[in-house]
Amino acid sequence: MKKALALLLPALVLFGQGCPIDLGGNQVPSDTPTTPSNPQAIQTGCSPKTISVLSPLPGSTHSLPVTVSVLVENDKNPNCIWTLFEAQAGSVQLYDRTGAEVGSGSLVTTQNWMTTGPVGFSVVIDSAMVVPPGEAHIVITEEDPSGMGDVQTIEVPFNLQ
Repeated sequence: MKKALALLLPALVLFGQGCPIDLGGNQVPSDTPTTPSNPQAIQTGCSPKTISVLSPLPGSTHSLPVTVSVLVENDKNPNCIWTLFEAQAGSVQLYDRTGAEVGSGSLVTTQNWMTTGPVGFSVVIDSAMVVPPGEAHIVITEEDPSGMGDVQTIEVPFNLQ
């Protein structure tokens, strides 16, 4: 199933939008503003998504450690919810420009996640190895405690400095 999703990932493109917001709802500046050529978040699964990636934005530039922040608003589209489980919204893998996985973590929240309202999740990802600057991407994978669903993913390209 995961191999099938990896093959479908490039074929399913949906533009990611949002502005950097901390979990308290305050707008925050990005690490380094950039002018991306045409970066896109690549998503699998249903649409429109009820999850928005707030950071890193496609084409932005960040240094390590990278803070990954998302906002889940499952009340916006009950036909396309993002599965949450035990205060987690999924796992995140960080890949460098060669495609090697260089870090990972779980998106967690300290907010009440058992609600129909918006909930912010985040994780700080660092790497124990030296990561070369340049193109990178994260892959966010939805929680699937049943193991029976079609797991949704989001891939966000950005730059490491």
